[in-house]
Parts: sequence; structure tokens; C-alpha cells
Amino acid sequence: MNILDHKLYDVFSHNSHLKGKTVYGNQILVSLLSCDGLELPYLIYIYDKDSMSKIELTQRLVESLPNPENKGYVLCDS
Repeated sequence: MNILDHKLYDVFSHNSHLKGKTVYGNQILVSLLSCDGLELPYLIYIYDKDSMSKIELTQRLVESLPNPENKGYVLCDS
């Protein structure tokens, strides 16, 4: 089966900083949880700009994080 036979869902045109042009594809939000030097994937979302903004999606992500026992921080980039 050819990979082109598969339909892509939630694809939009967006700016690719790597390619320096507008491209067509998925945008993915990935978050990592780090604890005592161990880093694990926490949540992975396919971003759909028709359902919520990146800011709303990030707010939901931050609200879902567990409370750290000591200090914690959040680093975001869009």
C-alpha cells in the first residue's frame, strides 16, 4: 500500500521556520515531564486550530500537570 493512499486528519497550512515557507501538515504539541533526571512524554496533542487556540491548549496542559513535591517550572515555546 502506498503512503499516499492514507488520508491525513486535522491538517492545515502553517509556517515552517525550518523550510522558510508555508507547508501543509499537522502541528503537534508535546509535553515532557521531568523528575529526578528522568524525562517522560506527558501529553501529546495534534493541534486543531478550529477547536481551540494554542494559548487555551497550553492552559489546559498546565492545569493538568501534577503538583511538584518541591519546586517545579514550565517552559513553553510555540
